[in-house]
Amino acid sequence: MKLGDIIIAAVWVYFLATALYRGLMAGHVADSVYVGPPYYPGFARFLWLGIFTFFAIAGFFQRGRLVLGGEWLQKWVDRRWGAGACAAMTMRLRPVALFMFTVLTAGLTGLISNYANAQNWPVYVNSIAFLSCGLGLLVAYLLSLRVCPKTLGRIAEFSEHEAD
Repeated sequence: MKLGDIIIAAVWVYFLATALYRGLMAGHVADSVYVGPPYYPGFARFLWLGIFTFFAIAGFFQRGRLVLGGEWLQKWVDRRWGAGACAAMTMRLRPVALFMFTVLTAGLTGLISNYANAQNWPVYVNSIAFLSCGLGLLVAYLLSLRVCPKTLGRIAEFSEHEAD
């Protein structure tokens, strides 16, 4: 096993373990944390639907090359392990999938832990916001398996040429 594989596995374990821990601790929040009036229920629904829609659309059309850490980190990694090593490591890391699983884990465990323990409504709002973000990214991933965004651009170009 290479050092890069160990680093990627360690990053995944760290992020998922942290999300699991934070989700479990979310249910143990004291009831006196939030002292303001409750949210208007329509606002919470709009918030969750907006988050889901944003991440579904952004995740679907996100096809650019991700550079983690900036240009200096990329130069350092490429100098140390060879040209293109940072790009290859970023592709193997799958940062969008890591983010999706992290927020899904935090949201789901936060909901379950809060239901079992404190039943504090701001924790419900936050956990469902995390869950809607993760579900939006999951829907975007499943849609991108079915229809590639680059294909949509080609269809739009073809239909514009047909209209002329």
